[in-house]
Amino acid sequence: MKPFLERLDRPTIIAIILIVSLVALTFMLVFHSVPDSDVFKMLAGGLLTMAVMITQFDFGSSSGSKDKDKNNADTLKGAMQALANPNAGAAPIAEPEAAPPKPVQQGP
Repeated sequence: MKPFLERLDRPTIIAIILIVSLVALTFMLVFHSVPDSDVFKMLAGGLLTMAVMITQFDFGSSSGSKDKDKNNADTLKGAMQALANPNAGAAPIAEPEAAPPKPVQQGP
């Protein structure tokens, strides 16, 4: 398993920054007096909107679409390899197994 810092990509870093900013803004609202200005309200609304969009993308239908795209790419790669070399990796055809014998019932 890769260390945490090696798994970070640009979208993950942006998501972390936005979430930390939203948490900091929430603490400012709760513990400090903040100016009642339109700019502050717009900043709070923008950060909250971005946090919701990140959550929807990572846990919503887009994550299923990403998984489906990866599965489709893997399937296509396998199909292209099979077309390029049709006899490679072909499993021999096995003979069907005979049905097990039925138990004999003894009469009374």
